[in-house]
Amino acid sequence: FLRWMGTQDVYFDLAVKYMRIIFLGTPASILYNFGSAVMRSVGNSRTPLTILGLSGLLNVSFNVLFVLAFGMDVDGVAYGTIISQYVSAGLVVWCLMREESSVHLDLKKLRFDGTMVLQILQVGLPAGIQSSLFSIFARCGSISNPHFWKVCISFCSCETTTAISVSCIHVNLRFNSCTSC
Repeated sequence: FLRWMGTQDVYFDLAVKYMRIIFLGTPASILYNFGSAVMRSVGNSRTPLTILGLSGLLNVSFNVLFVLAFGMDVDGVAYGTIISQYVSAGLVVWCLMREESSVHLDLKKLRFDGTMVLQILQVGLPAGIQSSLFSIFARCGSISNPHFWKVCISFCSCETTTAISVSCIHVNLRFNSCTSC
């Protein structure tokens, strides 16, 4: 993935080190985002924002501590980030456990419901794939990037007319006219 993004060789090993550590914070990030969305759904946007602000300050503090005081490099920055992510996730859970509204979290009542998970995946998986594809195409470049359109055309190369249509869309979007089609 880092090669595909065009990471320069001089930074590649540091980027791999950073990515390996930062992915450890993914569960905390998911938990924070889910918990803060639940709070916002009942009109409480102040608490998630406060937690996010505290987490940001904590992240910066750990970055300074790990990099300047302990002499670490990108691993220090990554550790500071994931520590702050887990703190924010813990604070969101703590706030939801103290919540007195319909979104009160009672850890003793948490149960796995396979039917509910299947329903969530049926809606969430296609949406996630769509979002991922959008991000990938956005990473390929803007609509004016010819490499983006080469990828699009390669997906439909089995049908010449479709490839021509995609090519015309590219020309139309890039030059605001498609006189050759």
